Amino acid sequence: AAAVTTLDSTNRKIVTVIDTSGNIIISSGNYEQIMRFDEYGYAIFKSNKNSLHGLLDHEGKVVVPARYHHIKSFVNGYA
Repeated sequence: AAAVTTLDSTNRKIVTVIDTSGNIIISSGNYEQIMRFDEYGYAIFKSNKNSLHGLLDHEGKVVVPARYHHIKSFVNGYA
């Protein structure tokens, strides 16, 4: 998957995640940034609302709400 950032007609940032076929997995103005998905299927995101970080699963569902100032990538199942 890859994250693509565009601007809408009001210059609001829209982060879209696409798969290798170009299908949209996630498209939302709620994220300032989405990092790459790890081997566990999670991606760290930064919220547009509060600039805090959380985790998304490979389907784009929030599994950890944006309430942390920083999250590191998982290593051996731990962040």
